[in-house]
Amino acid sequence: MADELVEKTKLLQQYVHHTRADVHKMRSSNEELASRTFGNRVRSIITGQEEADVTNIRELNRKLTRMLEEEMTKNMALKQDLANLSEQLSSK
Repeated sequence: MADELVEKTKLLQQYVHHTRADVHKMRSSNEELASRTFGNRVRSIITGQEEADVTNIRELNRKLTRMLEEEMTKNMALKQDLANLSEQLSSK
């Protein structure tokens, strides 16, 4: 289990280093938040809408992270299987 965690951590680090699209998305969402009027922000905080949005985003983030981990683990297994198959074919 510890090996899996180390493996997943390495995968996620590689993925984050190679794709930094999240930085652009964060900037655009911050700009959108800043563009809202003060009254709208206060209203959304009072009605609890802001908190619900944050909760939904966090839940979605958890689900997407799980999906990403699963897909990357599958890809690693496929890559290893492909390497094994190539090795078997080259030895014949």
